[in-house]
Amino acid sequence: MLSTIAHRIALAIPAALAAAAVAQPAIFSNASASPSTPALATATVTASGIAAPSGGIWSELQSDGIAANATGGLATHTIGAAGTYRLADSFTIPTGQQWRIDAISVYAYQPGAAANPFAAANLRIWNGRPGEPGSVIVVGDTTTSVLQSVTATGIYRAFNTTAAPAPVFPDSTKRIWDLRLSAGQTTLIGGTYWIDWQITPANLSLEAYTPTVTLNGLRTLAGFNARQFGPTGWTAALDTGKPANAADVAVDFPFILYGYMGNPPCTTDFDGDGDSGTDADIEAFFRCLAGNCCTLCASADYDGDGDSGTDADIEAFFRVLSGNPC
Repeated sequence: MLSTIAHRIALAIPAALAAAAVAQPAIFSNASASPSTPALATATVTASGIAAPSGGIWSELQSDGIAANATGGLATHTIGAAGTYRLADSFTIPTGQQWRIDAISVYAYQPGAAANPFAAANLRIWNGRPGEPGSVIVVGDTTTSVLQSVTATGIYRAFNTTAAPAPVFPDSTKRIWDLRLSAGQTTLIGGTYWIDWQITPANLSLEAYTPTVTLNGLRTLAGFNARQFGPTGWTAALDTGKPANAADVAVDFPFILYGYMGNPPCTTDFDGDGDSGTDADIEAFFRCLAGNCCTLCASADYDGDGDSGTDADIEAFFRVLSGNPC
C-alpha cells in the first residue's frame, strides 16, 4: 500500500503543481431559473420606459396588474439608526442528494453609496426555521465575519414606475452589491435548511437593505417564506404593496449557493482556501489519509464509496489534480 502511494505521488505531483485554480461553481439560486443568476433583474428599461444607467439593469418592483410591490428592501444591518436586524430564507436539497456549500452570495444596497459600503457580514445555516423550537444551527454564529468579497452587480433597485398613486421616476442611487460569504465547506444531506445573515455597514450610523426577489409581472410566489429578525424577534417578511389597499404578500430573498452537488466534489481545494491543486492541498489530502483531517475536510473518501483512504481515493484525487473529470 505504502509503495503504491509513493509511486502515485511521484507521478502526480508535477501535474498537480501545474493545475489551474478551479472556481467554486454556483449550484443553486433562489427563485431563479439559472443557478448563477440572482432573481433580481427585470429589464434595461423600466415599465415606464426609462433606460437603466449605461451597462446596467433595473431591478424594478413589480406589479401583478392589480397592485405593485412597494418595499425596495428589508433591513439587515447591525446596530444603526433603526436597530439590529437579520434576514433568513430557506432552500431544499432533494432526498438522496448531498451538497457541499462552500460560499453563499447575498445582496444588499445602501442608498447613495458610490463605493463599497459594507465592512463585514455574519452567517448561520440552520436545520429548521430560525427561531422555532427544535431548530438547530449547523454552522456559523452572529459575531464572526465571513465576508469574502463585495462586488458591484450593475443592478439598480427601483420602485415601481407605473403604479398609482404617484408613480416614481427611477434613479441610480440604490446600486445592488454582491456579498460573498464563506460557508466553511458545509456538507448537507437531503432536507430543508435555512440561511440567516446580517451585514455590518462601513459606517455604523447607516443601513443595509437586502432587495426582495424580483420576478417579471409577479408580486409573490407560492412557497415564499422569508423571515426578518427585528426588535420583536422573528417575523414573516412581507411586502405591504401599493396602493394602500393592496394585499400584503410574502417575499423571498435572492441568494446563490456555491459548492458541489454529490459525493465526492470535483475539487482539489482540500484545504479550503479557494486555491485548487496547490502544495497545501496535497498536504491536506494526505493528512486526511493519515487520519489527521483538517477541520474543513470530512475524510479522505474522495471517490465517495464509503471507504476512506483506499487506492481508489488516491487515484480519484490525482485524476482531478491532472484535470480529468471525476
